[in-house]
Formats: sequence, C-alpha cells, structure tokens
Amino acid sequence: MIEKRALLAGLRRFYRSIVIGESGELELKQRLIILTSLIMTFFGLISMVTNYLLGFGPVMVGLMAVIAVLFFSYYLVGRFNLMDRKIYMLISLTFLVIINIAWFYNYGSRGPVFLMFIILYTFYIFIWEKRMLLVVSVVLLINVLVLFLLEWQNPNFTGNYPDESLRISDVYLGLFIAILLILAFALTVKLNYMREYAQARKSDQLKSAFLANMSHEIRTPLNAIVGFSSLVSDDVFDQEQKDEFKRMINENSDYLMFLIEDIIDLSKIEVGALQFKMSEVSLDELFEKLKQSFGRSPGHDRKQLHIHYQLQLDNPTISTDVFRLEQILRNLINNAIKFTEQGEVEFGVEQRDGEITFYVKDSGIGIRPENIEIIFDRFVKVEERGKNMVRGTGIGLFLSKQLIEKLGGRIWVESEYGHGTTFYFTINHLVDEKAVF
Repeated sequence: MIEKRALLAGLRRFYRSIVIGESGELELKQRLIILTSLIMTFFGLISMVTNYLLGFGPVMVGLMAVIAVLFFSYYLVGRFNLMDRKIYMLISLTFLVIINIAWFYNYGSRGPVFLMFIILYTFYIFIWEKRMLLVVSVVLLINVLVLFLLEWQNPNFTGNYPDESLRISDVYLGLFIAILLILAFALTVKLNYMREYAQARKSDQLKSAFLANMSHEIRTPLNAIVGFSSLVSDDVFDQEQKDEFKRMINENSDYLMFLIEDIIDLSKIEVGALQFKMSEVSLDELFEKLKQSFGRSPGHDRKQLHIHYQLQLDNPTISTDVFRLEQILRNLINNAIKFTEQGEVEFGVEQRDGEITFYVKDSGIGIRPENIEIIFDRFVKVEERGKNMVRGTGIGLFLSKQLIEKLGGRIWVESEYGHGTTFYFTINHLVDEKAVF
C-alpha cells in the first residue's frame, strides 16, 4: 500500500514538474492547452503509423506527421508559459483547419471526424468566454453547415472507404481518440475544480481565524486605552503614575493605528489600489526613529533586549517611499521582538553584491525548517512559543513581502531553529516617483 502511494506521488510530481512544468498556479485553459497538445502529439504519431499500416496514401500519413510536430510546438509554448491571446487564437484555428482536412481525407460523414467537432466545441467552451465564445460558436456552426451542404449536394464528394473493415477500424480509432480527449478535459476540469475548492476552503478558514484573532488584537489595546484613560483623571494616583498611564495610552494607540493601517493596506493590495510616494529618505533619521520607538515599547521593557542598528553605507540617503520602508522595517522589527526573550535585535543596511540590502536580525527562537515555506503566506502565523501565546494577526510578513515586491525588491530569510533569525530584503531605490500599484 505504501509503495503504491509512493508511486502515485512520484507520478504526480513527474506530471507537475516535467509534463506541466508548473512553477505556480496555471489557468485552466493553459492546462487544457498543454494536456490537449500533448495528447494530439501522440495522436498524430500513432495515426501516422496506423494510417501507413492501413494503406492510406502519403497525404494522410504526412498530415498526421504535421499534426504531431505542430501540436508538440504548442505543447512547448504552454509548457514554458509563453501563452497569450494570439497563441490561443492560433491553436483554435489550427484545430479547426486540421479537422476540416481530416474530414475530407477520412471520407466525410462516413468516418470518425464528426466526433472531433464535438470535442473541438467543448475545447472552445473552456478556452473562450462571452463575445469570443459566441464568435467561435457561429464560425463552427457555419463550418459544419458548409460540410453538410457539400455532402448533401454531392454524396460522393469525399469518396468512400475501399472496404468496410477499413472503415470500421478508422471509426473505432477515432472513437478511442475522442474518449481520450474527453477524459483529459474532464480530469483537467475536475482537478482544477478540486484545487480551487480546496484553496477557497483554506482561504475561508484562514480568514475566519484572522477575524477571530483580530477581535482579540483590537480589543486588547482598546481595553488598555479605555482603562488607563479612566485612571488618568483619578486623584488617587500621583503625577508620575498618571504619566505612565498616558504613556501606555499612547503606545496602545500607536499599536492600534499601525494595525489598522496594515489591514487597510492589505485591502488596497487586494484591489490593486496601493500607491507609493517617492522622496529622498535619510536612513540615519529613519533608523534612529525606529530605535527610539521600539526602545520605549512595553514589550521591550519586559524583556532583556538590546535594540540597535548598523548603517553601513557611504551615502545614507536613498530615494524611495519612506512611509512604506518604515512600515516594512517596523513589521520585521516587531516580529523579531515578539520571538526574542533576551539578547539583541539588530536592524540595518549594507551594500551586498551591488545591492542595497536591509536586514533585521534577532537572537530569538528561530524558525522551524517546515515553517520557512509558509511564514510569508497571508493570515498564517506561528502561535506558540513554549507555553506563551504570541500576539499578531498573521499579515505582517505577508504585507511586508507584498510591499517589497511592489517596490521592485525581494525578501528572504535565514534561520536556525533555536539560534535566531535574519530577514533580508532589497528595494529598487530608483523607482519612478509616480508609481501606482
């Protein structure tokens, strides 16, 4: 049983990595093109040999060879993700032309080619939508009507099979190919549906967990703000205690503000409405601001942490969106503080391999190898640290990654579980000042 499962898993990996060449999620129509083109390639090769053995002329043998080469070319185009609207149109037209040629040389309605018109229309339904689907439907209907009129006016227009056994062999071969193509279409659509359904369910579960967690994340600072606000006006407390209450109110207000900003930005990214405003940024001033901000945070006060920065650039001024850069660094530093009980959190910038590279390094618990793949996913977070719960919404790293990529950069992480973590990221600091995403 285990060997069978391993074999099936190996076949799936072979299909995804070698046959489909899937580096990410492909559209349904692209999967159909790849699989259909591969089947048509084998169909062309098999038919070429079969037609030769059945005694068909060189035209039919040559036609099958052309089909094999042509569809293998389409397979390669889809396999290496070079598809566009023109390619889809070319493939649709190629199918129609080949079926018409096959109809003529396979003795019209006496042969199996009519089955291929049904397969072709099914293919069009999956590939095209709305107006274009209406256009190809009309074209296909006119095409079939013309073929009908040709045979109706001249029943011997396409000739007849030399003998009945040859006709039977050809019809059943065509039926076999039709069944194979229908099976390929059905399996592709079913697997795509199952994949989309699983992703939708996972997304719903993550969103539900996110909303449940958000109620806690918002309620906690709100309770602190309301509670300490009522104590500030109480004469029982001296001025020093009231100043501490005010500080707690300000810190929780800041936390709530940053949380809401992250949620709003996440929504803007979803609809493609996030904007960037480029300006000259002094990294000296920005880093000092971040150090002072996190140095006064309540989370830092309760821990034995040394927060500092390193600025290893000859020119500490760059051109980028200062608000987004601060947002990224703030998320990464906040994340480092969460998972570091004692030691240090260092952030900075350096010149590395000709790029300006920012980093945030901590001496905390690190990240388990199995979690490296998912930490940048939306709404995903590692909730437990020993017996303590870690605050957070699960959007900080996802949002940071999105912002970095919009700024023309990339982010990666190096971590050893139990020995700390370092996040690195680059940005294109010469991005057009009118950039809008």
